[in-house]
Amino acid sequence: MIILHLANVALVLIFCILYPSPYHGYGMRLMAWMSGLTSLTLFTSGQSAPMPEYYTRMKHIIMALGTWSLSVFFCGMYLHDHSLLLAGIALIFSLYILALLHSRGLSRELFYLALILRGEPEYLEDVERYIKETGVYNNRVELIEPIYTTEHLSIVDESKWYSSTEFKKERPLSQLRKKRSNHEHITFSCLLHGELRYMAPIWSFIADYLSDWKIQTRDYVYSLERLHIVKKN
Repeated sequence: MIILHLANVALVLIFCILYPSPYHGYGMRLMAWMSGLTSLTLFTSGQSAPMPEYYTRMKHIIMALGTWSLSVFFCGMYLHDHSLLLAGIALIFSLYILALLHSRGLSRELFYLALILRGEPEYLEDVERYIKETGVYNNRVELIEPIYTTEHLSIVDESKWYSSTEFKKERPLSQLRKKRSNHEHITFSCLLHGELRYMAPIWSFIADYLSDWKIQTRDYVYSLERLHIVKKN
């Protein structure tokens, strides 16, 4: 997918350089290309949990179209080409409608979000408390099997869980029974289930803690099918 994205960026650059226009030299054309890429990067920046393949593929398609739309728009503006400028505006508007429809459909999909977080107990408890206050208490998100442990964990999907007997034979994950020191790092894992629009604020809260280095992630993933958190071999 990265190779395809780079190829698309190269095609946009070739278009900007070769587009016939009596105005300006290559400098303005390169500026139009860079403006399109910069605008798109700023718009799509931000940390998010890995999504299922179909939605990741749609995101890359929208990003590719966004590169073309913004580059065509800025190319028309810098080269004083009204037809190209109008084409860029039309592409941007069409892309906005496509992204809006995709986002609305996505936000109402029911997903599982598996989390394996590591850090000091007080910060992990903040995460669990926020999950409950934001999603669980108002019946928007289901919190499944939250656990504090010192064991090494991993996430497996439903198909792998049913196809392998080794996971079913293992004993349940051991919950910590006494409060640990607030300076000792432990692991908190849980599975969330609900509409993406209700889980998005939870992930934003976790992302803020990640950016502040209050907690670290061992694994995290969205899925349409049931996920399981097991001991890592």
